[in-house]
Amino acid sequence: METTAVSSLGAWVDCNLCMSTHINKICQSVYYHLHNIRQIRKYLTQNSAKLLVKAVIMARIDYCNGLLYNVPAAHLSKLQGLQNTAARLVTYTPKFDHISPVLFKLHWLPIKYRIQFKLGLLTYKAIHFKTPQYSSNLLAIKENKRYSIRSPSNGLLLGDKTSKFKATLGDRSFGASTPKTWITLPKEIRDQIYVKTFKSMLKTHFFRIAYSKFL
Repeated sequence: METTAVSSLGAWVDCNLCMSTHINKICQSVYYHLHNIRQIRKYLTQNSAKLLVKAVIMARIDYCNGLLYNVPAAHLSKLQGLQNTAARLVTYTPKFDHISPVLFKLHWLPIKYRIQFKLGLLTYKAIHFKTPQYSSNLLAIKENKRYSIRSPSNGLLLGDKTSKFKATLGDRSFGASTPKTWITLPKEIRDQIYVKTFKSMLKTHFFRIAYSKFL
């Protein structure tokens, strides 16, 4: 069956919402830039190469990645392959060497956790009204009886009531996916009132999960 895709706010959304077109276009762009960086890699220090890859490559991999929650693993593996290639380029790691220790050394979250990090951050900002109003309106806070205002101390989010009718696509919506990510976070992280502290603790949380065997 023929499929079509349209670009929405920079992300290519296909008719099945599996984001395959978006991911394929990211792959095309990233491999082009990886090729160019490889041509000058010998003139760069490792730290300079890391900064360049972070700005040019990782920025493209992370772009609109909040839309990639729960997409098929085969699609995410393409993005993980891009990150692995970038890590090998920065560190001169041979093709068949295990990549996890390299990512750990670079302090890069794997793709799966980068997506969860983005959702966690978007949720935090929506709860604290640091995003456009429509984002906050997609979330429902479980109110604490001791408080009458919406605050991080009130705790958890209510799930999207419509998601039960859409077992595949509905579960990936912002209103349905964010409560699932938010509830897994430790309360001490959810209760942070400063976004900078929240981001730091959130990355540390996912980093410990991703690389528990190296810690």
